[in-house]
Amino acid sequence: MIDFIVSLKKGNANLELLEDILTHPDYAMEFNRYKESVTKEGFKSFLLEFPHLKEDEIDNIHLKRHHPFFIDLYHTPEQYKKMLFLIDIPKEVLLDQAEIAKDGLSETLTIDDVHLVFSIGIGASFGYVYQQHVHFDFLQLVKEKTKEELEASIAHEVHHVGFNNLIEPSIMKKLDLEELFYLYLSGEGLAVKYCNTAEGYLSKSINKGPKNVGLDAYSW
Repeated sequence: MIDFIVSLKKGNANLELLEDILTHPDYAMEFNRYKESVTKEGFKSFLLEFPHLKEDEIDNIHLKRHHPFFIDLYHTPEQYKKMLFLIDIPKEVLLDQAEIAKDGLSETLTIDDVHLVFSIGIGASFGYVYQQHVHFDFLQLVKEKTKEELEASIAHEVHHVGFNNLIEPSIMKKLDLEELFYLYLSGEGLAVKYCNTAEGYLSKSINKGPKNVGLDAYSW
C-alpha cells in the first residue's frame, strides 16, 4: 500500500497494484468487518482522491477520521517504510502477551490460533477483533503508539477473542438491555484491567508495573 501511495504521489497511480492490494485476504476481512460503513469501492475512491480533499468534504466518518493519517503518509512515505520493523514482533513477546490475555478468564479456556493483521486500515479503529482476527492500523501505530502500547493492545484484543469464545452466540438474542450492558462492560473492563493495568479513582491497578498502558490516564 505504501508503494501505491508513492505511485499516486508521482502522478502515475498504479491501479493494477491497488486492485491486487484490495483483494488481499486481510483487506477482504476488513471489508467484511466494516460492511457498508466502508465499502471496497468507497475506499478505492477515497485513496485516489484523498490528497486533494479537505476533511469537511468527506462524508464517511471513518475515512474522515483517517484522512490526516493518510495525508501524513502521502507526504512522508519513506518514514513509514522505516517503521515496518514495528510489526516484526518477536515470538516471545507474542507468547507473553497471550499469557497476559488469559488473565481474568477461565483457567480451562483455550484460545485457538489468532491471526494478527497489520494493514493501512480502512476504518477509524486502531485495534479490533473480528472472529479470530486481531487487526491493527499501521498508520496510527506509527504516529500515536509506543512499542509498549502495541504489546498491551495485543494482549487486550486477544483477551477479547478469549472472552468472546466463552459466550454462546445464541444467548445474545435472549439478553435484555441491562444484561447486555453487564456483558459489554465486563468484556471491555476485564481487558483494560488485566491487559492495560487500568487504574481510576474507584479501582486500583492489579500489579506494580506501569499503569494505564495505552489508555488515557486522565479519563481512567
